[in-house]
Amino acid sequence: MKELCQQIQECEWMPLLMSRLLEQEEMGATVRILSRFLPQLNVMMVGEQHNPQQEQPQTMDDHQGGGGDENSFTGLKIAIRTFLLLVTSYQSVILVMDDLQWADEATLQVLAFVLQQEQPQENHPHQLFLVGCYRSNEVHKDHALEVALAQLDPQTYTRIPELPNLSLPDVHLLLCERLRMEEAQQLALIVHDKTHGNPFFVLQFLDAMMQRGILTRSILHHGCQWQWDCQRLQAEMDLADNVVGLVMQNMQRLDPGTQHFLHVAACLGNRFDTDIVRRALMSHANNQDLISISKAIRTATKEQLIEKVDRHLYRFSHDRIQQAAYQLVSVEDGVKGVEYHHYQLGVILKDLYYDHATNSSPVEWHLLVGTEQLNLGRQVLLQQQENLSKLDNTMELVHMNIQAARVVKTKSAFIPAVQFLRTAMDLLLLLEDREQSNNANTNLIIEVQLFHAEMELASGNATICKKLLDELLLSTSHGSVVMMSMEDQLEAYSLQIKACERENNHAESCKVARKALQLAGIKAPRFHTGPLKMFWCIAKLNHRLQKHSLDEIVEIPRTDSRFHGLVTDIVAHMSIAFHNLEQMPSFVVTIVLLAELCLRWGPTAASTAAFSVVGSVLVGIGAVERGIQVGRLGLDILNRWNFQESVAELTVAHGYFLMHLRRPLPEMIDVMKRGYQSGMASGRIFHGHICASCSLLIRFILAAHPLSLLAEHCKAITHEMVNYQSMLQYIGLMSLRQLIENLMTRDCPEGSPTATTISFCSRDKATLEGDVIPDFDEHEEKAQLEHGPPRRLTLLFYMMAAYLFGDLDRGRYFAEMLLQGESEFPMMPAMLYPFFRGMIFFDLVISGPRKKKRYYLRLAKKELAQLTQWKKAGFINIVSCQLLLEAKLLSVTTKPPKNLRAVSQAFNQAIVTSSRTGFSLFAAIAHESAADFLWQLDRVQAKLHVEKSLLLMKEWGAVGRVDFLMHKYNFHGETSKMDSFVSGTFLSRRNSLQIASRQHSGMNWIMKEQPEP
Repeated sequence: MKELCQQIQECEWMPLLMSRLLEQEEMGATVRILSRFLPQLNVMMVGEQHNPQQEQPQTMDDHQGGGGDENSFTGLKIAIRTFLLLVTSYQSVILVMDDLQWADEATLQVLAFVLQQEQPQENHPHQLFLVGCYRSNEVHKDHALEVALAQLDPQTYTRIPELPNLSLPDVHLLLCERLRMEEAQQLALIVHDKTHGNPFFVLQFLDAMMQRGILTRSILHHGCQWQWDCQRLQAEMDLADNVVGLVMQNMQRLDPGTQHFLHVAACLGNRFDTDIVRRALMSHANNQDLISISKAIRTATKEQLIEKVDRHLYRFSHDRIQQAAYQLVSVEDGVKGVEYHHYQLGVILKDLYYDHATNSSPVEWHLLVGTEQLNLGRQVLLQQQENLSKLDNTMELVHMNIQAARVVKTKSAFIPAVQFLRTAMDLLLLLEDREQSNNANTNLIIEVQLFHAEMELASGNATICKKLLDELLLSTSHGSVVMMSMEDQLEAYSLQIKACERENNHAESCKVARKALQLAGIKAPRFHTGPLKMFWCIAKLNHRLQKHSLDEIVEIPRTDSRFHGLVTDIVAHMSIAFHNLEQMPSFVVTIVLLAELCLRWGPTAASTAAFSVVGSVLVGIGAVERGIQVGRLGLDILNRWNFQESVAELTVAHGYFLMHLRRPLPEMIDVMKRGYQSGMASGRIFHGHICASCSLLIRFILAAHPLSLLAEHCKAITHEMVNYQSMLQYIGLMSLRQLIENLMTRDCPEGSPTATTISFCSRDKATLEGDVIPDFDEHEEKAQLEHGPPRRLTLLFYMMAAYLFGDLDRGRYFAEMLLQGESEFPMMPAMLYPFFRGMIFFDLVISGPRKKKRYYLRLAKKELAQLTQWKKAGFINIVSCQLLLEAKLLSVTTKPPKNLRAVSQAFNQAIVTSSRTGFSLFAAIAHESAADFLWQLDRVQAKLHVEKSLLLMKEWGAVGRVDFLMHKYNFHGETSKMDSFVSGTFLSRRNSLQIASRQHSGMNWIMKEQPEP
């Protein structure tokens, strides 16, 4: 990537690329993440060197929440893929990476993520061509590279077969080309027998024969000719059996100073800084002068063993040369082994790091490589430790490993962080065994083990994380010397809860959370909490909120206490566990507790989102205005204290909250835009997808965009989701894309307000039969590999859209798709699953095929039973849905005028409840359902119900539904005052949105600010 950035600087389109990257920076995504890894990116953008001071390592107290999680690594992968996608929009890129068998797991995951992308679009002809090379004999079936390749779709990449060694004819051609001879069959036979056709071995073998005088060049009367002694060549076939041994023999023919230089340089790796090697060779132990070192560099370069990369940066010409130099022990080394050179280099790099640190400009490379070198040579340090005079040096190495782990954690390199922490733990335990430990070291052991467990969890090893924490907590409970503070114990419990969540063991997560809260002195909610307890907690919190203005609550100082942060984090995860276990009252009580802790101690990232849920509950019990105010409080606190790590979840929660209240839908667009941006930037793809789907649905319902532009938006999102390996989200969005494209083929009635947008109202049986329903079955195998909620949530959105536009056929299709499998989402939006399915099935009972009426009635009753069961369990927000379905059931099973009074009372109760709780959508649907029932009797009340439904739909912002109702009930100017209302004011409002929307294309709809309607 660094070399790619250097080449981009020379391209004429570099300024255009930088301007697009700045647009990404407004999203808080690509540049902000990549700048930590690619200092060249800052040079390209601002023309000055990257300031390393901005990347100071975190303190130990920061490691509990500083981005060391799976989401941050996902954000890194997204940033790299976005950067490469932007570059390939200007020019095709070929990346060649060698020796992938040595690549770490994180690098391989990034490469696999980059390869998961669709074929280029027509307006994006450039491609990314990735060439990877590895040695098959060093890669077994369980190797990380094989695991990464197995995850790729074979259609997205071409795997080149294994390249075999050169055959005898190929070796003959190589020798003829190399020696400029027409025939060398006898020599080729000997060389092939020795090297087995390894190209690098062949060339090294030729060099060895020339150095030994076996292969010589003689001057004859007709020119120069290569000659060799076959008998001597056969006699000296005892050269090394492999290429490393042969290169070592060639190196041993060099002078001792060059050998020593190569060996020390090889200890640093394939690339090395000659300035650091020079410091090591000029130390008191080696005692080499500057002249001899310069001579060694020239000799190694002349022998083509090393090559210059930059001013002081060199690299070995081949990895086998570096391997041979590493195994080389020169005469000057004496009894000094490889570990001594590692230790010596580590000390030099450590001193360089601390020298730079005093100047406020530490170089992380010095810290990371120096720590690695000291770890490789720690046996030398431990031998010095026997006289107890070097105790501080060992502890210094422990702290260097911890500091290195913090640095790589900020770069989402969790596996290297685990390795550093394991070494630190081994050293601490070794000191403890030698009785060189004290209370400070004991506390450090606890911190390192907690940090180690966190990194194991971030690396995906939940089982190892739980094992480490169990050992740590067990030693404390048995009265061991290891004494943990309350904060350390709470952090251990917090990590245990997250590990249980990773394993989907939510019941165990609740048990651990209760134990942790009991330790902290917080009364934990019970597993089976009754509805009365839930309402009492809500009333108590509401009473406390009324004592202060919302502005005063927003200005409550945020808490920086580690204890407060850990407790609120545990309570937040406990609420998630109750949510997943469908314990609604316990969930609400836990959320109320989280909000009370926010008021008591000050806001934290974990407690901010509680107010959105509390606001939704307040609305559900009738406190509409207060619920709206409290619901917005979470976003206000987030804006005040800039809790970026929770913005995605909070935006999703607030978006659901606003979706069903008396607020116009356009107000949700900015909320969903922010949720999408934060979800993509933080790696929370699921939350980003939900926000994107919500925003698409809002525009779909509003009809604020022409369908052609809406199709472009949906197409852009589908490309994003498939690039992020979100196959289920991709499938769901493709269904909406197909739905939009089908609608674009319809002809709207002339003069309809939706003539340029929606055309559901003109459908007939002939056109419906020609619809192309998206096929989900072909993706079923991949769908089973991921969780179901994203797909089901997407289907829910499209079922809602189909119902709101009166498309019962497509609504039935989506409803039956949602019947396959159980609901994964309790609460909102899970209540929408049975509600809209029930409404669709009831409508099919009225207007569907006569043979299937009993079948649809049975399905509708089943959905009503589900809502009734949830109501008994404490799901207070579903009361309006339940009452509406009960009224609908009574209307379809009653023939007018029989029981007319009972049906009217049922609908009135549903309307009053929906209006009181602020769900204008449900109130509008209740009015419409009442109108459907009364329309058969030609009652005047039917027209009034229709007009009220139109007013509520207009207030909510559902333009498409208004158009559908206008045509369904044949509302025109001579029969209703609604015509001027819809065709005049409302149409001009929608047209202004359409004009503004045409100014955006592609993904800009989610990046740019939307105009006020």
